[in-house]
Amino acid sequence: MSNRRTVKKGRYVGQNAFGVKKVVDVEDAWNYGAKITVGLNLKLPVPIEVARAIKDDLRVLAVVKPAGIRYEESFNGATIDAPSDTQLHEYTLVADQPRERYAFLESLSAVDVWIYNYKTGDIIYKRSDESKKEPMATDEAKEGIR
Repeated sequence: MSNRRTVKKGRYVGQNAFGVKKVVDVEDAWNYGAKITVGLNLKLPVPIEVARAIKDDLRVLAVVKPAGIRYEESFNGATIDAPSDTQLHEYTLVADQPRERYAFLESLSAVDVWIYNYKTGDIIYKRSDESKKEPMATDEAKEGIR
């Protein structure tokens, strides 16, 4: 999931090596999003017949503690098909295993994992780790966040 904000900074007439001219927009863009990758390897105590019958209706709910915020910057130059010079700034809330490039981030910290039948609402599996949960913010603290 992500949200994008773009600010137009101006325009100019660009020309390629073949002499084709095009009006080029210059812009800054900011992407704000969240990336959550959860790898679960669970063995559920469900008879195989039951598992086969409900597999299309299973859903997973995972509550995770974010590992950090990743910032990346890139530049996309104008082309004839896409006449826009864009400086892109991406801020991503990350809740996945860190890669070597982002080694400063903590590993994923799953707090709750539920596996349930979407159609019936039956909970098939539930794991909760109370020790990893953050304390709930007070009303005064919530007001400071807004």
